[in-house]
Amino acid sequence: MIIGTAGHIDHGKTSLVKALTGIDADRLPEEKARGMTIELGFAYTPNEAKEIIGFVDVPGHEKFVHTMAAGAVGMDHGLLVVAADDGIMPQTREHLRILDLLGVAGLTLAITKADMVDEARAQHVRAEALNYVGQTRFGQVDSHVVSTRQGVGVAALKTALLTVAVTQPLEQAAHFRLAIDRVFVVKGIGVAVTGAVLAGQVRVGDLLHLAGAALEVRVRSIHAQNQSAELATVGQRCGLVLTGAELSQVRRGDWLLAPQFTVQTSRIDCLLNVPNDVERSLKDGERVLLHHGCEHLTVRLILLEKSELLPGEQGFAQCVLERALPFCWHDRLVLRDGSARVTLAGALVLDISPPVRARKTPERLELLRLLCQTDSGEVLDALLRTSLTPLALEHWALAMNRQPQQLLQNLQEPLALRLKVAQVEVVLGARAQTALVQVTQDCLQAFHVAEPDEPGVSLERLRRMAVPFLDA
Repeated sequence: MIIGTAGHIDHGKTSLVKALTGIDADRLPEEKARGMTIELGFAYTPNEAKEIIGFVDVPGHEKFVHTMAAGAVGMDHGLLVVAADDGIMPQTREHLRILDLLGVAGLTLAITKADMVDEARAQHVRAEALNYVGQTRFGQVDSHVVSTRQGVGVAALKTALLTVAVTQPLEQAAHFRLAIDRVFVVKGIGVAVTGAVLAGQVRVGDLLHLAGAALEVRVRSIHAQNQSAELATVGQRCGLVLTGAELSQVRRGDWLLAPQFTVQTSRIDCLLNVPNDVERSLKDGERVLLHHGCEHLTVRLILLEKSELLPGEQGFAQCVLERALPFCWHDRLVLRDGSARVTLAGALVLDISPPVRARKTPERLELLRLLCQTDSGEVLDALLRTSLTPLALEHWALAMNRQPQQLLQNLQEPLALRLKVAQVEVVLGARAQTALVQVTQDCLQAFHVAEPDEPGVSLERLRRMAVPFLDA
C-alpha cells in the first residue's frame, strides 16, 4: 500500500512522515538548506502483518504542484496535513482537489503543530478541515491532532494508517504499467527508474517497452517497497534496474509498459468533471495543461456537448495533445490552467482512438456514455448490443488493459459471429450481423442492376463495397 501526503507548504508533512517512519524524506542538499521539500520523497515502514507500507512525501509550494500531482499517481490513501496555526490554506485546497480528481481511494486528516496553539484552536481547525473535506467525494474521514515535536497523537495516527484496508478492484488490469518519477544511474549496475506500479506486475528478466524512446528494455533487478524482490505488483512502489537503455534515453514522465503497449495517441475522448469550488469555467477550444502520470503537457479542449463547462458540471470533451502519450480506458487525468496555478478539472479517459469527424453526433455521444460504465465486460456487452459494425476485440482489450477472454467471459449479449480478418479478431452482436447482411444484400442487388451481363462479383470487390472498414 502507498500513502501520500498532501497540504500547504510548511504545514509539517515531511516532519510527520519522519515521525511515522523514522525516515527523513528530504534527501537533496537544497531541500535541507531551504527547509522545504522540492522533489518527491519516499519512506517505508512495516505494519503488524510485516507488510511494507510506502509513504510518498510531496512538496507544498505552489510552484511544485506538478510534482505533487506526479506523486499522487498510484496513491492508495491520502494523508491531508493542515497546520493548527494556519488552518486551511490555498495549497490545502489545491492538493485535496487533485487527490479527489485522481480517484485516490481514501483520506485521513492530520492537524499538525498542535503544540503551537491552544486546544480550542486545534479543535476549531480540525472541525473546519473536516467540514471542508466533507464537501468532497471523501465525505467524513478519520482525523487526528498531532505534534511531531512532542510526539502527541503520532502513535494513534500511525496505528490508524497502518491498519487502513485498501480494497483492490474485483476486475484487475492485465498488463504492466509504470509512470517513471525518478531516473538515475546505479554505479556499476546500470540505469534505474522508480515509480508506482499502476497495473499488472513485472518480474526480473521481463521485457518491457519504454514508451518515449520506443525501446525494448529488460528488467535486470527489482527493488519493491524498499526491499530486493523478484516481483513487483500493483499497489507497490518499485525501483527497476534496466538493460538496453542509456541514461539519456530515459526521462522522468516516461512510461514503462508491457510489450503489448506499443501504440500512443495524441487524441483522446474524456469525461470532464469540473469541481464545484473551481475558480472559473472551461471553454471550448482553450489550451490547458494535462497531467498524466508524471508527465504534463499542453492540450487543446474540444467540448462535445456545449461551448462552456461551469463549476460543478460534467461534460464530454476531446483532448488534442501536443505529442502522443500512452493512455488506457478509465485513466484519470488532471487539467490545470496554462500558467499552472489552478486545477480546473479532472478527466476520465473513455476512448483512446476517437474520430476527428462526426465526434459530436448523438450516436457518438451515446457511445461515450456507454464507455463511462466501470465494468469493462459490461461496456463490451453494451457495444455488442448497440454497434452496427464489427468490434476489433484486440483493440478494445488493449485499450482497456484486459485480456480478450476476460472481456468475453461474462457477456449477456450473445456473440453472433467471431472471426479473424487479416489476423485481427472481430466480434459481432446480432444487430451488427443483421446490418451487415442487409448492406451486403443491397450491394449485391445494386451490382446486378448496374452490371446485368456480369455473372457475379468477386469476393474482394464485394468486401470493398459492403465493408470497406474491414481490411482484407
